[in-house]
Amino acid sequence: MYRLYLMRHAKAAWGGPAVSDFDRPLAPTGKEDARLLGQNMKKLSYLPGIIICSGARRTRETWDAVASFIAAEARQVHFLDELYRADSAECLALVMAYAGRSSLMVVGHNPVMEDLALALAPTGDGRALAAVRAGFPAAGLAVLEFETPLGDAGPGKGALVDFLRPAG
Repeated sequence: MYRLYLMRHAKAAWGGPAVSDFDRPLAPTGKEDARLLGQNMKKLSYLPGIIICSGARRTRETWDAVASFIAAEARQVHFLDELYRADSAECLALVMAYAGRSSLMVVGHNPVMEDLALALAPTGDGRALAAVRAGFPAAGLAVLEFETPLGDAGPGKGALVDFLRPAG
């Protein structure tokens, strides 16, 4: 079984007029939410082998908070500025390009994380599907499983097996 984790960055602070959207930091609640999600991932053994993360500050800070719990299991981390503006097709192409292990995590932005989760995994756990369809919250994590390697991932080929929010 092959697993793809799609995580939306945690809650960002408003940067002000001198701060670009790309450089917006996490809000204090966002940092705490990302840490809680990292704890839950560790507890559930949701441990990706490869991470691709948008180069935006809020996604890097989200990964840093999650990594404090699961980084020992992550073998490769790639920060990709192109994920910041990627649409779902471009994000899927990056997933396929970096799919060298049985599990990969994307730390990115909405609406791409939500759109990609629903396109790749229109079936699966009913509770998880309902949660994603209701809106992919900040620091949300969709867990998708595939029977074939992630390099072959495509629309409708996966199943959504879980959806985590920071609070559980």
